[in-house]
Amino acid sequence: MSGIVTAIQDAPPALEADAREALRPTPEPITTEPEPAEPEVLAQFVADATVRAARSYALLTVQRTDDAHFKLLGQHSENEKGMQIGEQSGRPDLSLGKLATPSGLSPEDLYDYMLEWSQGEDSLIDWLQHLRATVGDHELRLVIWDTTGFDIPWELFYVPGAEAPQREEGPLGALFAVSRRVTAHQGADDGSPYAERTCRGRLLAFVDDEMAADRQFLDRYGVGPINRPNELLDQLDKSADPLGLVYVACHGVYADGLPGLRLGDVKYFQITRYPLAALTRSRAVVFLNACHAGRLLWDSRINREASGFASAFLRKGADVVIGPTGFVETGLAGRIAAGVLDQVTRQPHQALASALTQVRAEIAQRVVGKLEPTEADLKELVYTFMYVCYGNPYATLELTAGD
Repeated sequence: MSGIVTAIQDAPPALEADAREALRPTPEPITTEPEPAEPEVLAQFVADATVRAARSYALLTVQRTDDAHFKLLGQHSENEKGMQIGEQSGRPDLSLGKLATPSGLSPEDLYDYMLEWSQGEDSLIDWLQHLRATVGDHELRLVIWDTTGFDIPWELFYVPGAEAPQREEGPLGALFAVSRRVTAHQGADDGSPYAERTCRGRLLAFVDDEMAADRQFLDRYGVGPINRPNELLDQLDKSADPLGLVYVACHGVYADGLPGLRLGDVKYFQITRYPLAALTRSRAVVFLNACHAGRLLWDSRINREASGFASAFLRKGADVVIGPTGFVETGLAGRIAAGVLDQVTRQPHQALASALTQVRAEIAQRVVGKLEPTEADLKELVYTFMYVCYGNPYATLELTAGD
């Protein structure tokens, strides 16, 4: 008997049950009509931000939740697993490729729309301001991975300033280095998100006759440009010399499906199925100075992620791809490209993403804070911010020929 008493005394306390809960009938399952099929939403990407340059690297992932909404996920070394930024947001209709055209919005209206939309994204602004205060504008490398296909011009997202610590206001792409990530680009070979790397080699250029003015500033960087698009693909496959910069200046065509994308006479699928072994070995910088060449397209037949020439060249081994997301006038396109290469020449240790930021910042200074900026400055601002940097935000460029 004493053994039973001892066992009862040593037993853990019994859990109490609420008779009302125990006697409550099991609810009938709720049935709903099945939701219509939505485009596939990619799983959250989690990169190890502690492997390389942990403090400077930050990732903003933009995911489609349905055809009219998206959500934001932010990641930094302070929060390695990432965090959701605010609630889901409505899809804005602010594609520069559609609106920055003669039949679209005026540069002033487009700029004002971006200001108005940005002011409603308070959670994103708070996250960006925290990054700026923690890392600093000069060191920060923000990578945006937008899988929505909504064509959102994130580089024009307006960020307010702050007095303590002192931080400037202006469009995102003029404040610190911003680059885009595509699913095809896996970063460095060692598994880290991205690594400091110098793209070292010669210049390979194709310049169409319509963009002949570009040859004037290219001459200082190396040999003369090739004349035929097919020769460009052949050189990207068979060139024995390492390539540092591949520069393409020609007419670009956008379409509602991948088969319609054109880079001069070169089709999108020609690039994806051509080996391009020399580009793969060199991991060069690719500068596409052609209308819409930096614009991604959501093709419903693939229904996986937005694709375009940027993803095609990154998949073939380019470390960085730069190109516009819409129509750009020929003369202005040449000036923007010359400005980026001039930044790289004067500061060879500066990353390509930072060089593009400096070019954007110069025009932004003529617009930000002005009550009545000129129409010419607003137009140049919109066109300059169309140029997007894809790939490695730490990559630098060193050409082995020319000045």
